Amino acid sequence: MNILGLAVATTEHHAACLLVDGEIVLAVEEERLNRVKHSGMPTSSVSDRNLISDPTVKMESLLQLRAVKEVLQKAGLALDDVDAVAVNGVPFSMWFEDTSAVREVGRSGRIHYVPHHLAHAASCFRVSGFSDACIAVVDGRGECNTATLFVSDETGDLKEIGGVPVDPAGTSVGGVYDTASRLLGFGPHGQGAVMALAAFGEPHYDLSHILSFSEASGFVANPAELQRLLLPLRRGNKDPILPAHAHVARSVQDALVSAVVQYVESSFAPYNSRNLCLAGGVFLNCPLNSALQKLERWDRVFVQPAAHDGGTALGAALEIGHRLGEPRHTALQQAALGPAYNEFEIEAALKKFPVSYHRVKNGAEHVGEALSRSEIVCLFAGQLEYGPRALGNRSILADPRSMDVKSRLNIMKGRAEWRPFGAILREEDCGRFLVDGEASPFMLFTYPVQEEWRSRAPALVHKDGTTRPQTITKKNALLMEILSSFEERTGIPMIINTSFNRGGEPIVCSPEDAIQSFLGLGADAMLMGPFWVTGDGDETAKSV
Repeated sequence: MNILGLAVATTEHHAACLLVDGEIVLAVEEERLNRVKHSGMPTSSVSDRNLISDPTVKMESLLQLRAVKEVLQKAGLALDDVDAVAVNGVPFSMWFEDTSAVREVGRSGRIHYVPHHLAHAASCFRVSGFSDACIAVVDGRGECNTATLFVSDETGDLKEIGGVPVDPAGTSVGGVYDTASRLLGFGPHGQGAVMALAAFGEPHYDLSHILSFSEASGFVANPAELQRLLLPLRRGNKDPILPAHAHVARSVQDALVSAVVQYVESSFAPYNSRNLCLAGGVFLNCPLNSALQKLERWDRVFVQPAAHDGGTALGAALEIGHRLGEPRHTALQQAALGPAYNEFEIEAALKKFPVSYHRVKNGAEHVGEALSRSEIVCLFAGQLEYGPRALGNRSILADPRSMDVKSRLNIMKGRAEWRPFGAILREEDCGRFLVDGEASPFMLFTYPVQEEWRSRAPALVHKDGTTRPQTITKKNALLMEILSSFEERTGIPMIINTSFNRGGEPIVCSPEDAIQSFLGLGADAMLMGPFWVTGDGDETAKSV
């Protein structure tokens, strides 16, 4: 059975996913193909139009996404070959007279409309490998909720057990964090900057009336009140960051962690499962995930790498697959679910640009050697990752020993000097480098760095003494070889990993994207498949 999953019912992060007989063939976000970051509606001058809220938006236009064409082409299929189309939301026209209908999967012919938060829940639970779980979804909003809770047992069915509605006052957990990002001058997509800035502040502001949870009063999430309270501290994106701004970020971060942790712990108390699944854009917040992971209540915590709206393309497809009797998907081991390019396509792209390149027998050795000299190396390998984290296939790698390298990397990417970077390390080295560290293949948790390593790899250590690791195993063969090469030369078993893109652009997808970004960044070298690339444009070096 061929099932096409679509993330198109929201205003941004549109994506497509194809399942064939229950297996993921390809999953890719639209922004990676059309090169418009956070891409949503394909043709719209109104930013908040979407399939849920606007009855004039037609499915025909959404099926024209480049992501749809990409996933079908990969399988050699046409749209007519698709047995079911699973959409990540229920159009307003199907539930405005009866809001209970928004909790049910709707259908029109072969198009199945999966409630937005159900798509989020399925995107996580159905690839977790858990036989049973409690599932929490928290974001800006679905159709009616800003948070929804589910449970599942060995039957695989997802049962909704509660949620936090978006009321006329605009209750929204994600909206509070989004408001903080705008007030602090980071714009509508600066949640990562708020999360990082929080480490420099203290929780000076009591936000309990803005974002909190108690069993007595329930969930409070009031973006409008945060806007009113903190408007005098509003910062322009070019203005200096004052201590008060860091205190705002810390206060909002602490309020988020406290509210969500208490909500999840309290709400799931009556249920026996010791497995927790997390989905929704709020769970891209690594310190929050780590706070939940530390609770004795849970044995295992799983966060899907595309926890944001883009991941609901996968969730919608998996949910409909389950309902149509498709086999259950195995545990997701890696996020490389997108397009890949062979060496002929790579070399054809290289010939179009003023770069020098040559074929190398052992690319990992070249990367390890360059990193040991504190050079910055771009890596283009295998399939594009699904979700907002680059995990080694579309990454920039650097030396963690050098704060100068960190500064240079932040400047190259147009980021503030204080922004941190994540670490690549072997899964078995967690205890050696991290305090209470656990496997984190998708870079979605933070852990304190062991004291002895903070001075040896300072560029990986944030202000609060933590790092956000990507742990790798033998399945990450190229990264393991690169890490071994670097460690042999330096004695350091970690390297810096950040996404391969310039400020304001999506992570690179194609060879052409990679070369343009590489040249614009000014990195020292790039490994693309079997080719070692530098930017000096010496035509005589283009040997094979």
